[in-house]
Amino acid sequence: PPPPFNILKALIRHQNLFFQFAFRLDAATLTDLYAIDKEFHFRYNQYCLGLTYRHANYWAPVATHIFTPSFFPQLCITDPMRRPLDGRPHLARDVPSLRWAQLVIFRSNIVREILTLLAIEGHRVPKEAEAVLLKLWMLMELRSERTRLVYLEDRAIWSDEDLLVANLLLVKLDMRFADPVNGKGICELSCMLFTQKSLTSLLRVLRGWLLTRRGQDYDELRAMLKRTYFDDDLELDNAPWMDDEEDPRNEVREEEWGNLHSEGWSWDGEFMADALELLVEECVSRQLHVHRYLLDFVLYGAVDEGTGENYPRVRWRG
Repeated sequence: PPPPFNILKALIRHQNLFFQFAFRLDAATLTDLYAIDKEFHFRYNQYCLGLTYRHANYWAPVATHIFTPSFFPQLCITDPMRRPLDGRPHLARDVPSLRWAQLVIFRSNIVREILTLLAIEGHRVPKEAEAVLLKLWMLMELRSERTRLVYLEDRAIWSDEDLLVANLLLVKLDMRFADPVNGKGICELSCMLFTQKSLTSLLRVLRGWLLTRRGQDYDELRAMLKRTYFDDDLELDNAPWMDDEEDPRNEVREEEWGNLHSEGWSWDGEFMADALELLVEECVSRQLHVHRYLLDFVLYGAVDEGTGENYPRVRWRG
């Protein structure tokens, strides 16, 4: 008797449906199928470059063009089919791996959730904010001040509109943190969170997973402060033990103090300005006069520009 019909094998062996099937799989399912099915593994390897890009672009169309593989050579692999680089048969090209696609999709989901949480609290932002926040994440990840400056000064990446939207985002975050009812701190909190290596800390604050009254969260915040700022930038009069490495309450080693403001995030690196400071300097350099738009930033998404009336309050289900 003929073998029973296997829909998975039929999709893998189909000349056209295989591609539509492969890049529409979510990241976890694609990785699992690539690992356990030999036939899928072989066919994916044949078209790994195109399929990996299509997969990332399908789930994260904005982030794919910002977190390009050239920024993450450690997430690239040798072409499984050993296709040559520039016609040199002895040297195989590098292609982005599934780990790169997972990184892109993960960061896109983080940024979308951040913007969603802001919108739920009434702080709406323009649609361009997703791309701008992703670019800010890329800026935060660069370990050299010179590299950050080159990245910011590239007008093909950062247009004047992008810089203005970035300032609007900062205003909305400051309004969220300084909210008298639902706020999680003060306006300076956004500066510290944008000095970290990623935006996951910002998401945790907006979710309410950090800066609560639990003791372990306070310890984590204290460690974050020590890694972000030098002692001269902190007010230690009420907590002198934070300047004592041998104090058991101080979990951060001395060589890690202020690392996020040091070149290469290293204890012996030169001072490195944080991402927001460089962003403000670039706005001044381009003569954008951001201060003229501050009131517009505050009112954006809350007041109709044509009538001057407040937008009706959104009633969330549930």
